[in-house]
Amino acid sequence: MIKRFLLFCLILIVPILSTSQTISDSILISSEQLRTTNLIFAEHAKLFDENALLKTQVVNLEKVDSIWLHTDSIRRIEINNYENTLKQNEKKIRRLKRRSQIFGVISGGLVIAIVCLAL
Repeated sequence: MIKRFLLFCLILIVPILSTSQTISDSILISSEQLRTTNLIFAEHAKLFDENALLKTQVVNLEKVDSIWLHTDSIRRIEINNYENTLKQNEKKIRRLKRRSQIFGVISGGLVIAIVCLAL
C-alpha cells in the first residue's frame, strides 16, 4: 500500500516540476495539461484498485450470506422440531386432562355408590 502511495506521489510530482514536455515534434503539452493528464491517470489507478477491493468485498459478503442461509435453514428445522414437540405435548396434556376428568367422574360415582350402599 505504501509502494502504491509513493508511486502515486511520484506520478504527480515529476510532471508538476517540469515546465513542459514534448511528445512529438508537433505536439507540445503545457505543465497544466500534463498535470491534469497525470491526475486522470492517478484517479484511474485509484478507482481500479478500489474496484478490485469492492469485488473482494462482494465475494466476502456472498460467503457471509451463504453461511447465514445455512444457519437460517438449520434454525428453521429446529423451530419445526420444537413446534412438532409442542403439538405432541399439547395432545398428551389434553388426553391426560380427559383421563383425569373421566377418573374423577368414575371415582365420584364410586364414592356415591359406596356411601349409598353403606347407608
